Amino acid sequence: MAYVYRHIRLDKNEPFYIGIGSDITYKRANEKARRNNIWKKIVAKSDYEIEILFDDITYDEAKLKEIEFINLYGRLDLGNGTLANLTDGGDGTINPSQETRDKISKVNKGRKNSEALMELLINRKGKNNPVFGIRGADNKNFKGFIQVFKNGVYLCRYEGIRDCAESLGVTATKVSAVLNGRRNHTGGFTFKRI
Repeated sequence: MAYVYRHIRLDKNEPFYIGIGSDITYKRANEKARRNNIWKKIVAKSDYEIEILFDDITYDEAKLKEIEFINLYGRLDLGNGTLANLTDGGDGTINPSQETRDKISKVNKGRKNSEALMELLINRKGKNNPVFGIRGADNKNFKGFIQVFKNGVYLCRYEGIRDCAESLGVTATKVSAVLNGRRNHTGGFTFKRI
């Protein structure tokens, strides 16, 4: 069984995140560690409360409700709402902002989509770059980069499982399970270590 929750920022009394979970203790709803940067910036400015919108429903029903509520409130990154969500919900499908789509389109002329997206990601500056701070062989714990794919298309790479999982909104355990062949995918993403 699953549930749908929302986070409400108390300074503006408005929802800023919609999510789903399948644990009986509402651990995912209360979790702070695996959140995106927009969510973290909002929480740094305001206290928030957690509201369980639907409980004891199937996981498929929860995914549909998540999509419905994200569509209702809109996303900050797309400029059409108040939510810190970076996907449209459900299976975690990435839906980039129009600005990002325009940049991809501009650099995509005559090239494969995956090449254009990779160039866009690599050219991001500072912490917005998914490969920011890569230490590679200088790090004694470095086990190789993790490449991320969606529907067979290469998206980006990360230095570690934890960074990869946090950025994509999935658990590090599931990323590891995909890398080790115990799962086919998580959140629609597949991974390969290089």
